[in-house]
Amino acid sequence: GYTLCATPTSVLIRVSQMQKVPFKPFSSCRLVMGYAAPQLGIIVKSDVPWKTLAELVQDAKTRPGPLKFATIGVGSTPQAAMDEIAGAEKIKFIHVPFKGSAEVIAAVLGGHVDFASMTSEFVPTVRAGQTRLLATMTEKRVAAFPEIPTLRELGYDFVNDTVFAIAAPADTPPEVLARLEAALAQAVKSKEYLETIEKLDMIPIQYDSKNMDAFLKIQWKIINKHLTGAGLIKEAATAPE
Repeated sequence: GYTLCATPTSVLIRVSQMQKVPFKPFSSCRLVMGYAAPQLGIIVKSDVPWKTLAELVQDAKTRPGPLKFATIGVGSTPQAAMDEIAGAEKIKFIHVPFKGSAEVIAAVLGGHVDFASMTSEFVPTVRAGQTRLLATMTEKRVAAFPEIPTLRELGYDFVNDTVFAIAAPADTPPEVLARLEAALAQAVKSKEYLETIEKLDMIPIQYDSKNMDAFLKIQWKIINKHLTGAGLIKEAATAPE
């Protein structure tokens, strides 16, 4: 009960739906705290004509062939965001998956794709003027880009489903979990922590164990709906509990 794991929730609720894993997402561990979230966004190269997501969508509706977008992989949260937009607008995009964010950025800057839906690694390119951020995927606008709307603001029912969390084994004594949660709650308020998160272009959050349990169960249903609706799976590869 004294070995902890720092993990994104996507490992528990997205990966485990796409492939068989040797654990049960809801019952094999206890999430002690959610401590950070990535900035997810839709970016284009800075010299393209689209200034807003609405302009990109409108162009996609009128041009003869579909636009191509890059992500970090099939079944990822960034792909799910684009599936939501495509479904709502009744348009088609061509998904071009890559192995990592560096390849996604290279594809955008090289003009090999029309835009990208990706994680926090886009932030330096926006600050450097290489790319333009059209929308984010957070609940609220992020402090780093207060002028950029969220997908939900723009009318799309989509919010980032990944939280970075600390997990403990399921059989950890309750008093140990309580002590860990109290200590972590203080740690995430520290100046050193907040400065580190800012350097990583992450968003600091504080979800306690109850909030994390609820988050897992809600997101499991949402993700399952996306993966089955997109034809990526017929049913979850791993039972949640």
